[in-house]
This record gives sequence, structure tokens and C-alpha cells, in this order.
Amino acid sequence: MTHPALLVKNVADMLGLSAYDIVLESGFRAHVDTPEGAAPVYLGSLTAIDPPYDAAERSGARFIAITEARDLPPAELELLRRAYECVME
Repeated sequence: MTHPALLVKNVADMLGLSAYDIVLESGFRAHVDTPEGAAPVYLGSLTAIDPPYDAAERSGARFIAITEARDLPPAELELLRRAYECVME
């Protein structure tokens, strides 16, 4: 299993950010079932006010409004619900 700090560094590198630009939310704990077994899911927050839209697009990702998530698969909606609860607490 990969340490979360290395995952933060990998995501930051992928987005062209510093590892200091992403902070793990320590109160979030989740796992998803995969064919290889349970995989941990981590929640990171961006420290900048403006999300890195261009960097996300270059890496094949994108930011969406929470209202756009209603058509996501049930498992992803459940993760979003749990992330929302963690952030809002």
C-alpha cells in the first residue's frame, strides 16, 4: 500500500503543483471494493483559492459543480456525500 503523502506528491506532480498545494483531510476515511480487493480513498483539499482548472484539464480531469454530479454512479455519489459531510463538519 502506498503512503498517502506519496499519493499527494504524485497528484501534485500530475497537476504541476507543489505538494504543499494539497492537504489531506484527516477526518475522511473510505474504501472501495475493486477486483484486487478493498482500496483506500483519500480526500485532499487545494490550499489555493482558485482551483487549477488548466492543470486538471491537461491531465484529463476536470472540476464540476456539485449539482453536475447527480448523474454519477451510486458508488461515486456515496463518496461525494461522505466527502461533503467531512468538509462541512
